[in-house]
Amino acid sequence: MNALHGATVILLITATGSFSAQSTTTPKSCEGKLETAMNHMHESMHHIGRSDDFDTQFNRLMIPHHQAALEMAKAELLCGHNPAARRLAQEIITDQQSEIDLMNLWLKKYQRDVAAESGTKGKNK
Repeated sequence: MNALHGATVILLITATGSFSAQSTTTPKSCEGKLETAMNHMHESMHHIGRSDDFDTQFNRLMIPHHQAALEMAKAELLCGHNPAARRLAQEIITDQQSEIDLMNLWLKKYQRDVAAESGTKGKNK
């Protein structure tokens, strides 16, 4: 393991089920990018207002989770070397951004629906 000191080892399962490995040194500018993304996610999730509605809370918490995935995937594109890992990072960026957009749309629609239902319930009493 000493030979790998200061190096990043990337293991990927290929389509055949075998493992491939690539060892590369991590540039100084890349150090801490993944940890920063994770810390930012935890901080964001900690400050999200709580909801009694499970679906709303799920979407609120998943957005920073997906944003962290975006940050980590962007770091992979900037700092990673393995072509398969870089392709995966690009797919993550595309998929996670699309899912963030869908969750934001869901929250906007759901919050309007809840407000409309609350007004209707109040009038029927």
